[in-house]
Amino acid sequence: MARHDRDDYVTINVQNIRVDLYDQFTKQTTATNENYNITYDYGSIMNYDGRAFVLSACADVWATVLTTPHFSGSYNGEYVIVPNDVIYQETLGSPFLAFYDILMMNTHYKCL
Repeated sequence: MARHDRDDYVTINVQNIRVDLYDQFTKQTTATNENYNITYDYGSIMNYDGRAFVLSACADVWATVLTTPHFSGSYNGEYVIVPNDVIYQETLGSPFLAFYDILMMNTHYKCL
């Protein structure tokens, strides 16, 4: 599930996503998602890289994609996620918690 404001920051090219993985790109609503006025973080652990879940005609590639974190599964070279500010394209996602990931958790659990 994605932040309710995701589309303000990125475009999802659904034509490049396998049908059985569409649910990975479902957005929350303002009623089910609280962002605590914390900015969208392109480098968040919660953000997929730009080519995650790209359609592939090659089953071997998908076996690798689904078992390797942040593996670029691009068979056709097209992006699934495109930041509205393209300078962030190659920095989408991370295998590590980002500053804003930690800030959001601390805010949610009132640890500040």
